[in-house]
Amino acid sequence: MKFKQYLNEKKGGITLLSEEQKELLEKKCSKILKLYRKSGDTFYRGISDSGDKLFIEKKGRITSRQPRNTPKEMHLELNKYFKEKFGWPVRNGISVSNNYGQATFYGRGYVFFPINTFKYCWSEKYSDLFGENSFLSSGIPIGISSRKDRREWLNKKKTTFKKIINTYTDKDLDRVLEFYERREIMFKVGTYYLVDAYATNEWLGIDKI
Repeated sequence: MKFKQYLNEKKGGITLLSEEQKELLEKKCSKILKLYRKSGDTFYRGISDSGDKLFIEKKGRITSRQPRNTPKEMHLELNKYFKEKFGWPVRNGISVSNNYGQATFYGRGYVFFPINTFKYCWSEKYSDLFGENSFLSSGIPIGISSRKDRREWLNKKKTTFKKIINTYTDKDLDRVLEFYERREIMFKVGTYYLVDAYATNEWLGIDKI
């Protein structure tokens, strides 16, 4: 995580983005900015280690994500099928939401600005995959303990895993903002910026949080 010193002014109690910060986002994140301006809404990411910063630069994951509340074997199996369909392990991506309240469950909510080379994936069925799918959240039954038996159980559930994967798409990102009240979107991106939601709204003329 990088923090850089910028000269930021205030207006009506809101700390504003500097011209340098705006120029950086216009240059590196023009693809997502075009979507935000068109829809009048944004994607959010909540983090607990922000240090109350206005503007944060972060790197995408280069290693496998360690799931917080998900059985690891289910996480790895899902990623195997995600990679087959979309070419990357989607559950290792950066998770964001089109709902500010959902994002703040994980910490302070920021507007998410990925650089222009991003990939994404989202489900038309699930707003929170593991929170809404009991098969995934339950994991492998307790009575199945050996590695061989656990592998056999996972193999038998191939159709179930693929049905879940088939609810996902890597197209129509604009629909997430325009037609859905609450959705989790996974992004694959090398670098991204997290920007204070109120400062972003003031800059873009958006009146949504």
